[in-house]
Amino acid sequence: MLNNKLAHRFLFLILGVVSAVGTYGVFPHEVRAARIDELRSQIQERENNIKQLEAEIAQYQNQLVTVGGEKQTLQSMLAQLDTSRAKLAKDIKLTNTKIDRTKLTAAEITLAIKGKELLIDQNKKTIGQIFRRIDQEEQQTLLEVLLSANSISVVYLSRQIEDQKRLADQKRVEQNKLLSETKNKESNYQKLLAERQAKKKQFEREVGDFEAQLRAEIDPSSIPKAGTKALAYPIDPVLVTQHFGKTADAKRLYASGTHNGIDFRAAPGTPIKASASGIILGTGDTDLACRGASYGRWVLIGHSNGLATLYGHLDLIKAAEGQAVVVGDTIGYSGTTGYATGPHLHFTVYAKSAVQISKLPSKSCPGAVFRIPVAATNAYLDPEAYL
Repeated sequence: MLNNKLAHRFLFLILGVVSAVGTYGVFPHEVRAARIDELRSQIQERENNIKQLEAEIAQYQNQLVTVGGEKQTLQSMLAQLDTSRAKLAKDIKLTNTKIDRTKLTAAEITLAIKGKELLIDQNKKTIGQIFRRIDQEEQQTLLEVLLSANSISVVYLSRQIEDQKRLADQKRVEQNKLLSETKNKESNYQKLLAERQAKKKQFEREVGDFEAQLRAEIDPSSIPKAGTKALAYPIDPVLVTQHFGKTADAKRLYASGTHNGIDFRAAPGTPIKASASGIILGTGDTDLACRGASYGRWVLIGHSNGLATLYGHLDLIKAAEGQAVVVGDTIGYSGTTGYATGPHLHFTVYAKSAVQISKLPSKSCPGAVFRIPVAATNAYLDPEAYL
C-alpha cells in the first residue's frame, strides 16, 4: 500500500520533472552533468551559510539569556530589544537561505531524474495507477495532494519570512515606545516598572479571588494519567526556567505564591507549536485591556484527551478561534507581551471541562476588562506530568 508521505514525495518529484521540461529542456549528458555539479556546489555553499547563521543566532540567544539575568534597568531592556532585533534579522536571512537551498535541491533532483530517463511520457500507466490508488485510499483530489506536498517546501518558508519581518517591525516599535515613555531616563523606567509590577499583583489577586469561587468536579477518568506523555513539548529546544506550583520563584513573583504553569526559555521569534491536536478555544491579548499585567497575547487549545493548554506572552498569534490544529502546528511565536521580564513561553495545562474564557472587570487598570482563560484551582494541572 502506498502511504501518504511516499505519495507526496513521489508527486513532488513528478511536479519537479514537469517544471524542469520547460526550464532546462533536454540537455546532452555532458551539459547536464556539468549543471548538476554546479548545483551541488551551490547547495553546499548554502549549507555552509546555514551552519554559520545558526551559530550566530545561537550567540544572540546566549546574549539574551545573559541580559535577561541582569537587574532590570532601562539599559538592559534596550540591550535586550537590540539583541532581539539582531537575532530576528539573522532568522530572516537564515530562512531565505533555506529557500535558496530548497530550490537548488529541487533543480538537482529534476536533472538527475531526467539523466536516468525517467520521463513522464514513458511512465503514464504507472503514474495513473498511483494517482488512482491515492484517490481511493485518501479520498483526496490530485490538486489537494499537490497542494499538501507544496505546503512543506518554499511556500511554508516564505510565510515564515513574512512572520519574522512582522516580529522585527514589532520590536522596533516596542523599542521606540519604551524610549518615548521613559524619555531615555533610568528613573522614569524604574517608575514604569514599579507601576506594572503593582498592576500585575493586584490583577493576580483579583483573578485568584474570582477563581476561588469557581467549583469543578473533575472525573479523574476524563483526563490522562500522569506520566503518560499525553502532550508534546510546545517548543524546541526545551529548557524549563520555572516549574509549576509553590516554587521559590513563585513565592517571590506571584501574589498567590503559586505558579499556574511552567515557563520555557524562548528567544524572540521562536515558533510555538500545539502540544496536541485539538480546537482553538480562544485567543486574546491582555495588553489591550491593561499593558503588562497578565499573559499578553495568548492561545487556548482544547484537546480530545480531556486536557486544554494555554500559551502565553506570544509576540505573534498564528491561530484563530474555532480552527482545528494538529500536534506540531505553529500557533504563534514567542515574545515578551504581558508581564514578562524577558522573552519566554508560559505554558498552562487545565482539565478542559473546567476552564472557561471570561471577561473580568479589573480595579488594577480603571475601566479595563480582561478577556482571559480562568478555571477552578483544582483544574490547574502540572504540565510536566504530561510532557
